[in-house]
Amino acid sequence: MSKVLVVSVGFNVDLVVRSILKVSVSPDDIIVIVYSLTGDEYSRKRVLDTVLTIKGLLKGSDLLECEVTGMDFFEDVIRVLKVLKNHTSREIIASLVGGMRITLFAILYALELICRVRGCNAVIHLMREDGLYDAMIKLPLVSSLGGAERKVLKLIKELNLSGLRRGEIVSKLTNTLGVSESAVRKILKSLESKRLITISDSTVKLERLGEVFCELVE
Repeated sequence: MSKVLVVSVGFNVDLVVRSILKVSVSPDDIIVIVYSLTGDEYSRKRVLDTVLTIKGLLKGSDLLECEVTGMDFFEDVIRVLKVLKNHTSREIIASLVGGMRITLFAILYALELICRVRGCNAVIHLMREDGLYDAMIKLPLVSSLGGAERKVLKLIKELNLSGLRRGEIVSKLTNTLGVSESAVRKILKSLESKRLITISDSTVKLERLGEVFCELVE
């Protein structure tokens, strides 16, 4: 499946190149470079030099530019959406490896909106400059949780159920909540669809996103 690669651009060409290599761009893919020419003259020149270098390296590719203001958050979100909205049938991967923080948040916000409104999926590629951390985070992050889902998620953490067999977890949750096994299985399936838990080889595991959500569940 062809994809759209959205790359935030700052001063560092190497980070952009490493990110593009990481996601394995093919000839059918579209690359969108997002950048801002705000700041002093020196900063603007460095960003522009980076953009020109990237355009030279990607000559022949289907390359789109998205210049944002770096000053108006919602205007920047709109500019990103205008570029992406006609390509939501493709997989969207965003490499947030450079640029101003306001630009990174604008891209993230735009992608979350696209995922929720158009029902598509996107992936955020995060990478440290020293290479010690490299991860792909799926969007949308999560939809809202119902009361029963909140209770089950909280119990999985509080009762240290992560890593146990599904049958054992279903039994414990059924006894604790006083509901049927089918109801518990349905809730677990819903939590898995929201990427808060994974069920593999009949083992239930609390995902990192699930751990984050547990901090908000009362």
